[in-house]
Amino acid sequence: MAHILLQEEINSTGTPTTPRGSKFDSNWVDVQHVTFTQWVNVQLRKENITVEDLTSAFVDGVNLCYLLDQLKSKVKTKKKKKKQNSISETTLSSKMNKKPKIPIQMIENINLALNSMAQSGINLTGITSDEIHKGNLKICLALVWRMILFYQINSSSDEQSDVMESPTKGKVSVEKSMLNWVQDIISEYTEKYGFSVGDISSSWSDGKALGAVIDKLMKEKFRNDLEEMFKYFNYERDVINTTKSKSEINEHLVSVANDQLEIPNLIDSDILEKGPEKLSMLTYLSYFKEKGEELMPSAEEGTPASNPVSPKSPRSPRSPRLSHSLSMEEPPVILTHAPELLHDEKTCPFCSNLNIQLELKLAECSKLEIDINEKKQQLEAVEQSLNEVKENSEQKLTTLIEEKQKVVQEVEKLTEELSQATNQLEKEKEEIEKIRETEQSLKNNLESVKSELIISNNSVDDLRREVERLNSVELELKEKLEIERKEKEALKQNFEKSIEKINSYEEKLKSFQEQVENSIVAVDEQSESKEEELNPIETTPRNQREPVANMVYYFFAVLGVSFLLELSK
Repeated sequence: MAHILLQEEINSTGTPTTPRGSKFDSNWVDVQHVTFTQWVNVQLRKENITVEDLTSAFVDGVNLCYLLDQLKSKVKTKKKKKKQNSISETTLSSKMNKKPKIPIQMIENINLALNSMAQSGINLTGITSDEIHKGNLKICLALVWRMILFYQINSSSDEQSDVMESPTKGKVSVEKSMLNWVQDIISEYTEKYGFSVGDISSSWSDGKALGAVIDKLMKEKFRNDLEEMFKYFNYERDVINTTKSKSEINEHLVSVANDQLEIPNLIDSDILEKGPEKLSMLTYLSYFKEKGEELMPSAEEGTPASNPVSPKSPRSPRSPRLSHSLSMEEPPVILTHAPELLHDEKTCPFCSNLNIQLELKLAECSKLEIDINEKKQQLEAVEQSLNEVKENSEQKLTTLIEEKQKVVQEVEKLTEELSQATNQLEKEKEEIEKIRETEQSLKNNLESVKSELIISNNSVDDLRREVERLNSVELELKEKLEIERKEKEALKQNFEKSIEKINSYEEKLKSFQEQVENSIVAVDEQSESKEEELNPIETTPRNQREPVANMVYYFFAVLGVSFLLELSK
């Protein structure tokens, strides 16, 4: 198993940590989260997938399988450019469940990706599919860092085997290797402008180191036309002799790197100014190193035809192996240009030297043939054991597939039962909600009834008081009625007495009337007699004397009635 990170750089959950006392004790998780999310989006660009948050990006394992496919494809492309053989593998996207619906299918996708990483030699200590499915941020950061280290940084490193196999170097060797590369390519800048690059964090805050790396790579890109390069970037103008702030310088550098060198913007200028977090900066610098290997290939590979070396550009130093081979080839070149010279292989010191070297090489070749035969025998034995293991694994795989189908069927049944139970639960929830609403309405009605009852109690008290008052009024009225009744009885008795008196008075009046009539008749007779005596010739008729008598009668009648009314009172 490959060991990528130091044990002291990994906590109990397998998460990369930042050493104590650094500037990023509080926010290193946020910085790594932003950087690693940008890195993941760069890799998934071909799949048209954009990730916003690592905690939710790998929950179903789909994006994780697509990410590994892109990384493996990138490594194969690099090996093809270096003319190295690469083993063809089936893509994870063809094996995974592209639309997982239940947690077990999502975890199967995650396990598929983790098993592929483990087979490639990536250490996954402390990283589990359950934690990734739960969205544990630190576990997701650890997983992405190990992919970056294996596929991004070490895939282009000459020290990949040392880094991957050493259990005590881990990230430190990668950091040291990156730092050595940076110091090597910008040594002329550090000497000329008087600055140093001693780490992968604080040395990059002012933009001098990053600007030097960009300037070096830009000069390699624009070898034949530096004036064209100065349109986009000039180290002295844009970094050394500028009045811009550090944040503005870093922002310009990141923009130039993206536009001219096709290096993605993984780190913000503000983070660079504060001193970037180490793992984020290593990830960012790995793109510069990859670009440098593309623009400045080693002497063994030769200079690409697309970027011919200009006469003014400095020549890279030759490796010892290359210089040795040239020293062996130079004499024959000289001899081929002088065919007229006589040549004796026995007396020629160079030929005798060459024969000795050829014998040594033949002896080495024979040893190599023996070693190759032994390796072939070992390889045959390994292939035989592998075939046996393959047969056993195929049998186990078939049984596992059958068991998996059974489990899937059971899971489908459980899913159906779960859906039915969920529907039933939803119905019960709706009924409970209706019951709660009814209960609430009853409570409201009860409250209104209580309030009405209180009001009615108050009104009953008022009615009681009113009844008491009416009772008292009734008693008073009864007393008054009793008094009135007594008064009426007294009045009745007085009325009866008055009626008796009236009756008696009427009788008296009748008698009086008769007396009056008699007196009137007598008076009439007397008056007639007197008139006859006075006027014996002219007499007055009787009907002319009746109005006077009637007037006298009515006078006495009115006088009698008024007298009776006075008596009735």
